[in-house]
Amino acid sequence: MSSEEERVILTPELKARIERNKREALERLKANEKKLSQRARVHGDRIRRVNGEDAKNNVANGQYVLYWMQSSQRARYNEALEVAVERANAHKKPVVVAFALTCDYEDANERHYNFMVKGLLDVKEGLSRRNVPFFLVTKKKKRKEEKEDASGIPEAILSLSKNAIEIITDCGYLRVLRIWRETLARKVSIPITEVETDVVVPVFAHLSSRPKLDVSAASFRAFALPKSFEHTENVPDLEEIVPLWNAEDVKKARMSVMDVLDDRFAFVIDGRIASSSSSSTPSTSAKQTADDILSVLKTEFGLKETPHIPKCDKYHIGGEIEAMLKLDAFLDSVVLRKYGELRNDCSLGLQSHLAPYIHYGQISVLHVAKRARRFANAHKTDEKIQKSVEVFLDELIIRRELGIQFVVKKRETYDTFDALPIWCINTLEKHKDERETRYTYEELEKGQTDDPLWNAAQNELRISGKTHNYTRMYWGKKVVEWFRDSREAWTVLMRLNDTYSLDGRDPNSYTGVGWVFGLNDRSFPEAPIMGEVRRMSMSGCKKKFGKAIDAYIDRWNGQREKGGRQVSIANMFKKQKTR
Repeated sequence: MSSEEERVILTPELKARIERNKREALERLKANEKKLSQRARVHGDRIRRVNGEDAKNNVANGQYVLYWMQSSQRARYNEALEVAVERANAHKKPVVVAFALTCDYEDANERHYNFMVKGLLDVKEGLSRRNVPFFLVTKKKKRKEEKEDASGIPEAILSLSKNAIEIITDCGYLRVLRIWRETLARKVSIPITEVETDVVVPVFAHLSSRPKLDVSAASFRAFALPKSFEHTENVPDLEEIVPLWNAEDVKKARMSVMDVLDDRFAFVIDGRIASSSSSSTPSTSAKQTADDILSVLKTEFGLKETPHIPKCDKYHIGGEIEAMLKLDAFLDSVVLRKYGELRNDCSLGLQSHLAPYIHYGQISVLHVAKRARRFANAHKTDEKIQKSVEVFLDELIIRRELGIQFVVKKRETYDTFDALPIWCINTLEKHKDERETRYTYEELEKGQTDDPLWNAAQNELRISGKTHNYTRMYWGKKVVEWFRDSREAWTVLMRLNDTYSLDGRDPNSYTGVGWVFGLNDRSFPEAPIMGEVRRMSMSGCKKKFGKAIDAYIDRWNGQREKGGRQVSIANMFKKQKTR
C-alpha cells in the first residue's frame, strides 16, 4: 500500500545525480573487474560471506557444491545458482540444489504450499535441462525422543553440508530467514556464501553506510533510484554458465546425498527425474504433480489441511513459466499507455499480477526491471509509456525495497504494532474513544460487513489470493476505523493478509499494513476517528472512480464463489465486463 497522491518526480537535481551515478559506476567496473563474478556476471555487491574467513572448502571429502535454494525458487535469472555453478566448475564437481520444505512454516497454509510446489516443479524441470540435480526434501514427523532445534533451521541442509565442498545460498530478509542462515554459519566449518538475488539494489552492501531507517519513500528514492540504474543498465545480463560435470559426476553426488540424509528425511522430489532405489527413501519422489505432492505432505508429513482456504489456480498458477507469461503480457504498449494514469481504477485489469511470483522468488526483480527499462527505451517518444514504466519501477524498486530495508533495520519489531512511528501510535491512541469495535474476525473473514466495497475487497482476497492495489488500501483503512484498540486492528489485518494473500508473510506485508496506520506516510490535519492518520472513504472512492467502484463491487460480491477475474493470460489486461 502506498500513497496514491505521491508522484514520482525526476527533478533536474535527481536526473543529474542519476547520470553522475551511472558514470561513476562504469568507472568503478572498469577499474575493478573483480566486482563482477567473471563468468556469471554477478555484481560483487550481491555476494558476501556469511561465516568467517577461517571456514575452509572441504576439498578432500566434498562431493558437490551445495546450493541451498530458499528465497529464489527459480532456475532462470538466478544469481545464486550461477555463482554455485561457477564454483562447482572450479572444483570440478557438480552442483546439488536442495530445497528444504518445512510443513509448519509460520502462517503458511495449503493455498501457499500449492502455489509454491507448482513453482518447485518448474525448478526441477529447469535444472534438469542443465543436468543439475534437485532435491525437494522434507523432514518426517518428529519422533518423541527427538529434541526440537530451537533455531528452527531446516535440518536437511545441515546434514547435506557434511558432504559439501562449500555452500551457496540466496538471501532472505525476514527474521526467521536471517536466523536460519546465521545458525547454519555457526554450525558448519565450510564457507557459506550468500547472494542477494531478489532485489535490484543490494541491501547488505550499503547497510553500514546507511544504518538509519528511511521514514518515507522520498528519502529512500534519493538513494535507491540512482543506484538502480547501476544494476539495470551498467551490469551485463546474467548468463547461464555451462556445467562441466557429466552424468557419472551427478550419480556420485546423488549417492553422496543419500548417504547423509538418514531416515528422518524424505525426498518429495528426488534428483532430476528418477527416484533413488535406497530402501530408506520413500516412494514419494514418483509424485510429480502438485496435487499428489500436497496429498503426500498432508498424509505423511504433517501439512495441515485448510479446506476453507481454496487454492487460487483459476487466478494465479505458481511457477516461473507462468510468471514470465504475465511479465510478457504486462510489457505491452496497449497496457502501458494506460497504466500510469489508470492503474488505480479497480474496474480495469492493469496490474502486473507479479507480486506472488516475486514473493516466492519465481521471477527475478532485476530481470523485470531490466525488461521494463528496455521497453521504455524502445518507446522513447511515447510519453504515456515513459510515465507508466517510471511509476511501475517506483513500485517495484522503491516501494518494495523500502519494505525490505524496514524489516532488516527493524529486525526485532517489524512484525509488531510497536514498529510504527510514535506519532501514529499516539494519535490513534488519542482518538480511540471515538472508535468502537464493530465486527468479529469471523465476520470480516467472510466479508460480512455493512460496507459493500470492503466486502468486495475481502472477497477478492479470499477467492483469488490478491486484492487490487487501490482497494487494498481502503480495505486496510476501514479496519483501523472499526476497532477501538489499534493493536487489535493491526493483529486482525496481519492475520487476514497472511492467511489469504499469496504473498503474505512478506516484508511488504508489514509495510503495507503499516501504511494504513501511517507508516511511511505524512501526518494529516487532525480529525475524528483517525487523528492525524490519512483516511479513505467510500464517497471519496466513488468521487474519484465513479461507476468503476460499482462494477468492482458487483463483480466480487455478485459472484461470491466465482469472482470476476479473468483466467487467461491473453485477457488479463482487458477491461472487465459487468452484468
